[in-house]
Amino acid sequence: MDRVAVSWAAVTGASSYEVWWSTSNSISTAVQVASGVTGAAYSDATAYGWRTNYYWVRAMEPGASAYSTPDGGTKREIDASDDSFSGFIRIAWSLCEGATSYEVWRNIVNDSGSASRVADDVASNAYDDVSAFPSQLYYYWVKPKNGPILRFSQSDTGIRSLSPPATVQASNGSSTENIHVTWSAVGGATSYEVWRNTINETNSATRIATNVTVTSYADTPGLQGFVYYYWVRAVSVFSRSGFGSSDWGFRRLSTPESVSATDGVPDDRVVVTWQPVVGSVFYEVWRNTVDSTNSAVLYADFVGDTVYEDTGADVSTLHYYWVRAKNAVSTSSFSLSDSGFGGVSLELDSDGDGVPDVQENYAGTNPNNSNSFLRLVVPFEGTLPPSGGFVLSWMSESTKQYRIEISGNLAEGAFSNMVTGIPATPPVNVYTDVNAAVVSPRFYRIGVE
Repeated sequence: MDRVAVSWAAVTGASSYEVWWSTSNSISTAVQVASGVTGAAYSDATAYGWRTNYYWVRAMEPGASAYSTPDGGTKREIDASDDSFSGFIRIAWSLCEGATSYEVWRNIVNDSGSASRVADDVASNAYDDVSAFPSQLYYYWVKPKNGPILRFSQSDTGIRSLSPPATVQASNGSSTENIHVTWSAVGGATSYEVWRNTINETNSATRIATNVTVTSYADTPGLQGFVYYYWVRAVSVFSRSGFGSSDWGFRRLSTPESVSATDGVPDDRVVVTWQPVVGSVFYEVWRNTVDSTNSAVLYADFVGDTVYEDTGADVSTLHYYWVRAKNAVSTSSFSLSDSGFGGVSLELDSDGDGVPDVQENYAGTNPNNSNSFLRLVVPFEGTLPPSGGFVLSWMSESTKQYRIEISGNLAEGAFSNMVTGIPATPPVNVYTDVNAAVVSPRFYRIGVE
C-alpha cells in the first residue's frame, strides 16, 4: 500500500537500469528516482498517493538506452484487515497531499453512494472500527478533508474475526468411552472446529472435528487414563477465529473384570485375582464384611500385579473384595465384588447347625448363627401335589446364584438339575415346580453355583 511496484523486460547485455518518475505523462518533467538497478524491478516508496505516478526505464549498456514507453501506477489508497483482529477491523490508507484529516465510510455492498460514515476528522492514516459485527464482510472508503483531493478512495473489504469461545471444558474421567468437550457459543459463528493434542501446544495440534453446529463434541481418543488437550475455533462464511484457551480431559480407566477371591484354599489366606486393565499402573483392593462399597475399606493400595494375597483375613469370616484400576490421572469405578474366606477345617461347625463353616461361607450364610444355613423348605408332603405344583423356598444371599436338583429315588442317590442360574431375591427365594407328577415321588435339594 505504501509504494508503487515497477517492473520491465530485461535487456540483453544491460549492466543496470535507471528509473525515472513524474506526476504527468511527459518525460520532460521526469526526474530520476533510481539508478544502478541490477534487476528488472523496482519498488518506489516515494510515489505520491491518491494520484497516478508515471515511470520510464532505460538500460545502461554501459551507455544509456532510449527511455522506455511510460506506464502509470498508483499506490494502494486503502487497506482493511481481513480476519486479523477479533475486536475490530483496522483500516489504513496512504496519506493524501494537503489533507488535514480524513473521513472513514462503510457499507455492506460495494457502493460509496449508499455508504455510512463511521469516523470523521481522523488525523492519522489508520482507524480501528470496533462497531463492525464479527464475520460480516464490509466495504470501506476513506475521504480526505481540506485538501486538493476530496474524492472517495478506492474501496477495500474487511472482516472482523470471530472471537474464540470464551470457555472450553473437557470432562475428567466421567466416562470410559469418551471425553465430552463443551464450549460457550460465539455470536456470528455458524459452526465450530475441535482441535486436540497430547501437549498444551497449538502448533502441533490436530483438527479432529469440523462443521460442528452445536456447542459440544464427544471425542473417543485411543487411550484411557491419558491426558488430552482441546481447543475450539469458531467458523463462519468469511471468518475463522484463532485458538482460545485450552482445557484437558481424559477417559476413565475401565473397571477390572473377573475379580475372584478364593474360598478356603489355600488355608492361610484369601487370594484375590483379576484381569489387567489397559493403561493402569496400579490397583486398589477394597474389602468389607458385607456386600457394599459404601462402608468398604481400602485394604491394599498401589498393587502392581493382578493378584493380591490377603493374609490378614479372619479365619471363618466371609469377606467381600473389590478392585479399582488406577494411574497418575484416573481411577476406575469399583469392580463387581466376589466373596472369599480363609482356610478352616472342613469339619468345623462353629454354630452346631450341622453345616460346616466352609459350606456356610460358600453359601453366604452366617457360620456363627445356628438359624442361618442353606435349607430348602417344601411346605407340603403327601402323595398328591397341591394345585399349581410344589412351592419351594430358601433363604438367599444377594451375591449368590442357585440351582434346584431333583431325584425320584433316594435309594439310587441320583440327582439331576431341574433348573439352574436362579438369581437371588433376598432374603427368601421362592420357586414353584409346576411339573410335579401326580403319583411319582419327588425329592429336591438346593445348591449354590
